[in-house]
Amino acid sequence: MIYSPQLLQDVSGVKLGQSGVDMATVAEAVLGKSVEALSCSELLEKLSAISESPYVELKSYHKQEWGKIREELVKSIVSFMNGPGAGLLILGFDEKEKRATPIPPTALNLPDNVPKGSVEAKIRDTIIRDLKAVPPLPPYDFPVLKIRVFEAGECRLSEAGYIIVIDVAGKPYYLYYFDSTAYIREGSRVRALSLYEVINIVEYKACPILVVIATKPTPIPGGLRLSFILRNLGSAPANNVAALLKIPKNLGDIRTSGHVTIVQDSPDALLIQITMLAPLDIPVYPEVNTLTNAFIDIVNPHGITNIRIEASISSEKNKTNELLELAISGDKCEETLTFATFSYKTRSAIYWDTLKTPCP
Repeated sequence: MIYSPQLLQDVSGVKLGQSGVDMATVAEAVLGKSVEALSCSELLEKLSAISESPYVELKSYHKQEWGKIREELVKSIVSFMNGPGAGLLILGFDEKEKRATPIPPTALNLPDNVPKGSVEAKIRDTIIRDLKAVPPLPPYDFPVLKIRVFEAGECRLSEAGYIIVIDVAGKPYYLYYFDSTAYIREGSRVRALSLYEVINIVEYKACPILVVIATKPTPIPGGLRLSFILRNLGSAPANNVAALLKIPKNLGDIRTSGHVTIVQDSPDALLIQITMLAPLDIPVYPEVNTLTNAFIDIVNPHGITNIRIEASISSEKNKTNELLELAISGDKCEETLTFATFSYKTRSAIYWDTLKTPCP
C-alpha cells in the first residue's frame, strides 16, 4: 500500500470498509496511471504539460557522472519522504526545454546495451543501500518504491539511453537522511534540515500505530474460540487503549469471556469493547502483545471459512480503523489486516497498510 502526502488525500481520499483502503499513488494522481501501466509516449505527453512541484521533480542528467547522479537521486528521494511524504522523480527529462534527455548507460556506470532490468536494479539497490532513517529502518518496513525504466527506442528517441520513473512513498513515523544529513522538499527545491528541525520532526513523527490481530481459532466444546492481540507497529508507546470490535452473528452463536464489555447487541452483530490501561513502566511497544485475555467463542459455527471483523482502536494519541479477515482452510489460517490510522489533530490519515500473514 501507499502512504499519504496531503495531495493524495485530496485526490482520492481514504476509504476503509469492505474494499479496504483505496489510495492513489503520486504517479496516478499526476500522470493518470500507475507506473506499471504507463507507456513512454503517455509519460512524455504528460511531462510536457507539468512543472516541478512539492510532489514532482524532473532531472536532466545527460552530461553528469554517476557520483553526482547518485547523490542527487537519494537526496530527492529523502526530501520527498520528509516533506510531502511521497513523490515522483523523473530522470532524463529537461523541464526548461520540455524534452526528453535520455541518460546514457556510461553516466550510470553501466556498459552499453545493458538491459532495462539492470538499470532498474542499479537504481533500486542504490536507494536501498544509501537511504537511512531515524529510527533505523527494519527490513520489513522499507518505503514503497516503484521504478520504471524506458529505453530511448521505446520513446521514439534517436539518442541512446534511458528515462527512469521513480514513484516513492515513505512511512510517516521515520525521518529519512542521506550521508548524515536530512533533507526536505519545499516547493520545488531541496534543502538540508538544521539540527533543531531534525529534533522537532523526530519528536513529531513518533507515534503508536495500533492494530488488533486474532489468533488461529482453537477448538472448544461445540465450537471455536478466538483470542485477540493488540500490536503496536509504530515508533512510540501507547498506555491507554480502547478497542471496539464488531463481530458478525452469521458465524454462529457468539459468546464472550475475559476482559470484554458488550456495548451493543443487535440482530446482525455484537459490538464489544476491550480496554487496556498499561502500567506506566510497561507501555505497548511493538514487541509487546496484549489483550490475550479477551475471547470470543463461536458455538455451533455455521461452516466457517472466512471471518470478517471490523475494529476501531483508540489510544491517547490517535485512532485506527481496521478490517480484520481470517481465511480458514482445514488446519491453515491466514490473516489479512487492512487499516488506516488517523491523527486527532489533523483528522487525516497518517498511515495505512494491508498486512497478510499466517494467523499467530
